[in-house]
Amino acid sequence: FGSWFVELQGRGVDAPRIASRLLVRVGLALLVVFALVRLADGYGNFDLVRTDDSWLRWLQVSKYPPSLAFVSLTLGVGALLLGLLLRSDRPGRNGPLVVFGQTALFFYLVHIHAMEASRALLALRYDVLARENVFTQLSTPLAAGWIGAVAALAVLYPACRAWRARRRRAT
Repeated sequence: FGSWFVELQGRGVDAPRIASRLLVRVGLALLVVFALVRLADGYGNFDLVRTDDSWLRWLQVSKYPPSLAFVSLTLGVGALLLGLLLRSDRPGRNGPLVVFGQTALFFYLVHIHAMEASRALLALRYDVLARENVFTQLSTPLAAGWIGAVAALAVLYPACRAWRARRRRAT
Protein backbone atom coordinates (compact mmCIF):
# COMPACT_ATOMS: atom_id res chain seq x y z
CA PHE A 1 0.00 0.00 0.00
CA GLY A 2 2.84 2.37 0.86
CA SER A 3 4.63 1.89 -2.46
CA TRP A 4 1.34 2.37 -4.33
CA PHE A 5 0.75 5.58 -2.35
CA VAL A 6 4.24 6.89 -3.22
CA GLU A 7 3.67 5.99 -6.88
CA LEU A 8 0.41 7.98 -6.85
CA GLN A 9 2.20 10.98 -5.40
CA GLY A 10 4.82 10.74 -8.15
CA ARG A 11 2.10 11.00 -10.80
CA GLY A 12 0.99 14.36 -9.45
CA VAL A 13 -2.51 13.27 -8.44
CA ASP A 14 -4.20 13.89 -5.11
CA ALA A 15 -2.86 10.70 -3.51
CA PRO A 16 -4.25 11.31 0.01
CA ARG A 17 -7.78 11.76 -1.34
CA ILE A 18 -7.61 8.61 -3.50
CA ALA A 19 -6.02 6.56 -0.70
CA SER A 20 -8.56 7.89 1.79
CA ARG A 21 -11.49 6.79 -0.38
CA LEU A 22 -9.97 3.33 -0.83
CA LEU A 23 -9.19 2.92 2.87
CA VAL A 24 -12.69 3.98 3.96
CA ARG A 25 -14.28 1.53 1.50
CA VAL A 26 -11.99 -1.33 2.52
CA GLY A 27 -12.55 -0.53 6.21
CA LEU A 28 -16.32 -0.55 5.83
CA ALA A 29 -16.22 -3.79 3.81
CA LEU A 30 -14.10 -5.47 6.49
CA LEU A 31 -16.50 -4.31 9.21
CA VAL A 32 -19.38 -5.83 7.23
CA VAL A 33 -17.41 -9.11 7.05
CA PHE A 34 -16.91 -8.91 10.82
CA ALA A 35 -20.64 -8.35 11.42
CA LEU A 36 -21.57 -11.29 9.16
CA VAL A 37 -19.08 -13.60 10.88
CA ARG A 38 -20.35 -12.60 14.30
CA LEU A 39 -23.97 -13.02 13.21
CA ALA A 40 -23.17 -16.55 12.07
CA ASP A 41 -21.57 -17.13 15.50
CA GLY A 42 -19.27 -19.93 14.58
CA TYR A 43 -16.78 -19.94 11.74
CA GLY A 44 -13.96 -17.46 12.05
CA ASN A 45 -13.93 -17.10 15.80
CA PHE A 46 -12.05 -20.02 17.32
CA ASP A 47 -14.12 -21.48 20.20
CA LEU A 48 -15.62 -18.14 21.28
CA VAL A 49 -19.34 -18.71 21.06
CA ARG A 50 -21.51 -15.77 22.11
CA THR A 51 -23.35 -16.52 25.34
CA ASP A 52 -25.53 -13.40 25.16
CA ASP A 53 -26.19 -10.49 22.83
CA SER A 54 -24.28 -7.80 24.72
CA TRP A 55 -22.00 -5.55 22.68
CA LEU A 56 -18.98 -6.79 24.65
CA ARG A 57 -19.65 -10.34 23.48
CA TRP A 58 -19.90 -9.06 19.91
CA LEU A 59 -16.44 -7.54 20.21
CA GLN A 60 -14.90 -10.60 21.87
CA VAL A 61 -12.78 -12.18 19.15
CA SER A 62 -10.10 -14.86 19.08
CA LYS A 63 -6.65 -13.34 18.73
CA TYR A 64 -4.62 -16.58 19.00
CA PRO A 65 -4.98 -18.15 16.51
CA PRO A 66 -6.11 -15.05 14.64
CA SER A 67 -9.70 -15.57 13.59
CA LEU A 68 -11.47 -14.09 10.61
CA ALA A 69 -13.51 -12.00 13.04
CA PHE A 70 -10.35 -10.64 14.72
CA VAL A 71 -8.60 -9.80 11.44
CA SER A 72 -11.67 -8.18 9.86
CA LEU A 73 -12.43 -6.14 13.00
CA THR A 74 -8.91 -4.85 13.63
CA LEU A 75 -8.00 -4.20 10.00
CA GLY A 76 -11.45 -2.72 9.32
CA VAL A 77 -11.23 -0.25 12.19
CA GLY A 78 -7.61 0.56 11.35
CA ALA A 79 -8.32 1.17 7.65
CA LEU A 80 -11.38 3.25 8.44
CA LEU A 81 -9.52 5.43 10.95
CA LEU A 82 -6.53 5.89 8.65
CA GLY A 83 -8.82 6.80 5.75
CA LEU A 84 -10.65 9.39 7.85
CA LEU A 85 -7.41 10.80 9.22
CA LEU A 86 -5.97 11.11 5.71
CA ARG A 87 -8.98 13.24 4.76
CA SER A 88 -8.43 15.64 7.63
CA ASP A 89 -4.64 15.82 7.69
CA ARG A 90 -2.77 16.47 4.44
CA PRO A 91 1.02 16.19 4.01
CA GLY A 92 2.78 19.54 3.89
CA ARG A 93 0.63 20.88 6.70
CA ASN A 94 1.24 20.75 10.42
CA GLY A 95 -1.66 18.49 11.34
CA PRO A 96 -1.22 16.05 14.21
CA LEU A 97 -1.10 12.94 12.01
CA VAL A 98 1.77 14.33 9.94
CA VAL A 99 3.67 15.82 12.89
CA PHE A 100 3.40 12.75 15.13
CA GLY A 101 4.09 10.46 12.17
CA GLN A 102 7.27 12.31 11.21
CA THR A 103 8.56 12.35 14.79
CA ALA A 104 7.50 8.87 15.89
CA LEU A 105 10.68 7.90 17.76
CA PHE A 106 10.90 11.24 19.57
CA PHE A 107 7.21 10.97 20.51
CA TYR A 108 7.66 7.39 21.69
CA LEU A 109 10.61 8.27 23.92
CA VAL A 110 9.04 11.40 25.43
CA HIS A 111 5.37 10.49 25.75
CA ILE A 112 5.90 8.16 28.72
CA HIS A 113 7.49 10.94 30.73
CA ALA A 114 4.82 13.45 29.68
CA MET A 115 2.06 11.05 30.71
CA GLU A 116 3.73 10.38 34.06
CA ALA A 117 4.17 14.11 34.67
CA SER A 118 0.50 14.78 33.90
CA ARG A 119 -0.51 11.91 36.19
CA ALA A 120 1.63 13.36 38.98
CA LEU A 121 0.09 16.82 38.50
CA LEU A 122 -3.40 15.35 38.60
CA ALA A 123 -2.48 13.39 41.74
CA LEU A 124 -1.92 16.72 43.47
CA ARG A 125 -5.55 17.55 42.74
CA TYR A 126 -7.11 14.14 43.21
CA ASP A 127 -5.66 12.26 46.16
CA VAL A 128 -7.36 9.08 44.93
CA LEU A 129 -4.71 8.83 42.21
CA ALA A 130 -1.92 8.73 44.76
CA ARG A 131 -3.39 5.68 46.52
CA GLU A 132 -1.93 2.29 45.82
CA ASN A 133 -5.17 0.71 44.58
CA VAL A 134 -6.68 3.21 42.14
CA PHE A 135 -9.02 0.64 40.60
CA THR A 136 -11.44 0.72 43.53
CA GLN A 137 -12.95 4.02 42.30
CA LEU A 138 -12.94 3.85 38.52
CA SER A 139 -14.61 7.16 37.65
CA THR A 140 -11.92 9.58 38.85
CA PRO A 141 -8.82 7.63 37.74
CA LEU A 142 -10.31 6.83 34.34
CA ALA A 143 -11.30 10.44 33.70
CA ALA A 144 -7.94 11.60 35.03
CA GLY A 145 -6.18 9.18 32.72
CA TRP A 146 -7.97 10.60 29.69
CA ILE A 147 -7.34 14.15 30.85
CA GLY A 148 -3.67 13.30 31.35
CA ALA A 149 -3.41 11.72 27.90
CA VAL A 150 -4.98 14.73 26.17
CA ALA A 151 -2.77 17.09 28.19
CA ALA A 152 0.32 15.10 27.23
CA LEU A 153 -0.66 15.22 23.55
CA ALA A 154 -1.27 18.96 23.78
CA VAL A 155 2.22 19.44 25.25
CA LEU A 156 3.92 16.99 22.89
CA TYR A 157 2.46 18.43 19.69
CA PRO A 158 4.51 21.67 19.79
CA ALA A 159 7.52 19.72 21.11
CA CYS A 160 7.30 17.33 18.15
CA ARG A 161 6.95 20.26 15.72
CA ALA A 162 10.08 21.83 17.22
CA TRP A 163 11.94 18.51 17.00
CA ARG A 164 10.92 18.09 13.36
CA ALA A 165 12.12 21.64 12.54
CA ARG A 166 15.41 20.98 14.34
CA ARG A 167 15.95 17.74 12.38
CA ARG A 168 15.25 19.52 9.09
CA ARG A 169 17.83 22.22 9.89
CA ALA A 170 20.41 19.57 10.81
CA THR A 171 20.10 17.71 7.49
